[in-house]
Amino acid sequence: MDLVAVPGGFVAISGSGKLFRVEAERGEISWSVNLDEPPAGVSVSSGAEAGGGGWVAVPLAREVVVVAAADGGVVARIPRSEGGALQISATEAGLLLLDSPSRAELREPGSGVILWTRELPAPASAPGTSCRGQIVVGLESGLLAGLDSSSGELRWSRRLGSPAAAPPACAGRHLSVATADNNLHALRLHRRSAGKMWKMKTGADPAAAPIFAGRSVLLPSKDTYLYGMKRRNGHLVFRIRLGRRPGPAAIVGDLVLVSGAQATRLEAYRLPLGYSAGGFDVPVGSRFVTPPILSGGTLAMGVVKFGVADRSRLIAIGVDRSPSPPAPADPDSGGQAQ
Repeated sequence: MDLVAVPGGFVAISGSGKLFRVEAERGEISWSVNLDEPPAGVSVSSGAEAGGGGWVAVPLAREVVVVAAADGGVVARIPRSEGGALQISATEAGLLLLDSPSRAELREPGSGVILWTRELPAPASAPGTSCRGQIVVGLESGLLAGLDSSSGELRWSRRLGSPAAAPPACAGRHLSVATADNNLHALRLHRRSAGKMWKMKTGADPAAAPIFAGRSVLLPSKDTYLYGMKRRNGHLVFRIRLGRRPGPAAIVGDLVLVSGAQATRLEAYRLPLGYSAGGFDVPVGSRFVTPPILSGGTLAMGVVKFGVADRSRLIAIGVDRSPSPPAPADPDSGGQAQ
């Protein structure tokens, strides 16, 4: 199962290619669509915070199908190149396809019309990210490239020394990029360049994209730790051992919520210092099959019983997004929570 957030709810994508929209408030299924073949990658959506009706893009073996999140109608079928890797992203400018061998293509999701095409200096190593009128893409050559969102023009490139191993994260002018040599890079974005702020060595490859949360940047890592660093200088604030390899995390107010494949508990930690704030256990005999996904005031996760992988279901939790009382002062050099 794959799960994405859309305005007012969630779309679940089964392993056979069936899509369901689940309303966030009551859990009702408002539509379903059968694509008649299994997905061939991770689906993306325009996001629950983007406003409007939203859309969901599902990669299949020979095409990417775009479905309207409001009514479930198929609005575009976009052919893809035979063979090779495909990275897809939902950006502010449209649907970005990074196809084999080194082509970047921006499509209007409602029609599939090509807005621009650009040949990159090397194949993409991870999906791209929107940031201040640019699309930032990590390449297999170890370059990071910034493209103009409206034209696809290459504005700048910067050598990181290793390919991006997850999509870059963006907050304001700040970029965070985790690379395959176990480094987390912090860059300051300009119109025609991206300047180095700091670089930090982590314990393993990233398990998901970095996450900006207030004055912190977080990194779920394949060494089973969740790292929390100061956004301005990279100083370690916490390093939390999760016991299992984590997946993408969700930020709710001043909480970070994280679980992982095969995990049976959703853990919560209070920012900025990473103090434990409890958690949520799945029913006995079950495990998570999706990371926590947030839409409005509802957090949803896919779960399945052990040994019954073809019968997954959703669990939803109502969340309060208001911050908690102030935590102790944030120290200049981080301690560790384990």
